[in-house]
Amino acid sequence: MNVTSGKIDGSGVTLRKMEASDLLRVLEIESSCYGSESWPPAEFIERLNNAKATILLAEKAGQIAGFVIYSRNWFKLHLENVAVCPFFRRAGIARLMVSRVIADLPAQKRRRVVLEVRKSNLAAQSCYEQLGFRKTGEIAGYYWTDREDALVMEYRC
Repeated sequence: MNVTSGKIDGSGVTLRKMEASDLLRVLEIESSCYGSESWPPAEFIERLNNAKATILLAEKAGQIAGFVIYSRNWFKLHLENVAVCPFFRRAGIARLMVSRVIADLPAQKRRRVVLEVRKSNLAAQSCYEQLGFRKTGEIAGYYWTDREDALVMEYRC
């Protein structure tokens, strides 16, 4: 992947690839965001060892503030998981991470990013729409814990 470390804006946020030593903090953030719906540790380990997957961490003030996971599938990038520690929310970190995924499209030789988002998660939908994503469909009962529907959203360049 062609993502580099370093500041990505004036807010002091940096992005870097996840390392195995980051797993405990990433799991803490996942749990604080998703509770009983959190991915198990094995999912993160699988992505770390998968050449088609990328986990980027956002750091602010020396702390891991969030992460984004995406994978290269067929003719698209699939945005699988976005999480920001509650303490760091409302600072544009999710927007910055998703923007970096979009910026990685040419290096990945892809022209679109696809994601699923809870139908009730209006804040995330708004963020994605502001970045250029459009709703393209729905998946009934997508979320296993409560069977909530998901909206499918897509970014095309």
